[in-house]
Amino acid sequence: MWLHITQKRLKKSQGSWQQNLWSCRYEDAVGHFTKCIGLDKGNEIYYSNRAAALTALKRYAEALEDAKSVVRLKPNWAKGWARAGAAHFGLEEWAEVLALLLSPWKISCKS
Repeated sequence: MWLHITQKRLKKSQGSWQQNLWSCRYEDAVGHFTKCIGLDKGNEIYYSNRAAALTALKRYAEALEDAKSVVRLKPNWAKGWARAGAAHFGLEEWAEVLALLLSPWKISCKS
């Protein structure tokens, strides 16, 4: 019961946490999305948003791990691949960036 109530509260306040992300309060956003992931490890959006905040903080290795989680959870979602590309770019892993750009993904253009 507690978990269900907490998950509902997290989803209800997700908008304000995303506002942290878009207001350049990246550390706050990382903390909030970490809490969300702790309650729902199967939600690719939480990993994606935390990856974006980590990339903004130049914490590229952590961002890459989150991007890999996004791709694992939803392989056809373009945003997960984009997050991975941004992290590889930040890490100056040029071969990986190029491989991502040239790979023939089967992704959804609707995302």
